[in-house]
Amino acid sequence: VSQSRYVPNYYLSFKCIGSECEASCCAAGWRIDVDKKTFDFYKKNQHPLLTHLFQKSVKRNTASTSKDRYGILSMSPEGHCNFLDEEKLCSIQRVLGASALCATCATYPRTANRFGAQMEYSLQLSCPEAVRLALLNSEPIRFSNVPSDPVISQSGPILRQIPETNEGDPQKIGFWLCLS
Repeated sequence: VSQSRYVPNYYLSFKCIGSECEASCCAAGWRIDVDKKTFDFYKKNQHPLLTHLFQKSVKRNTASTSKDRYGILSMSPEGHCNFLDEEKLCSIQRVLGASALCATCATYPRTANRFGAQMEYSLQLSCPEAVRLALLNSEPIRFSNVPSDPVISQSGPILRQIPETNEGDPQKIGFWLCLS
């Protein structure tokens, strides 16, 4: 499998707009999965500003046996992430840095897709900034080959895989998808 990935031309321009976002993923009421390694880190963390929040908000996901969905972050009654601070920014990232984020938060809205042996990165259009980049771009969408993104490669799950194995020619798979 190639170490490079195909991406749409707007992919590398994406930057989270944080507190300026009109529909923040942190306030959407979505379930935030926490991988086992990060779950253990959060439960053992003793940072004075975060310990109470980790104890209150990091819960074991008893419905899953997957290490990628080992835990969840519980939301406030309003559907907001309990780690959002008064400026609508993530207190985990502010206090401990981006490397302390769970895989879900570290990668969203970026996603990996596999078509045969070819890996592709894209942005999920549930993110308003990704929508702006994809749909309001005056340039036609073009794809380029970029190096593998270590954050997605190490922690991001593959969202779509067609066919369900890594085999196949992406050109023929695309043709098959058009016929189905």
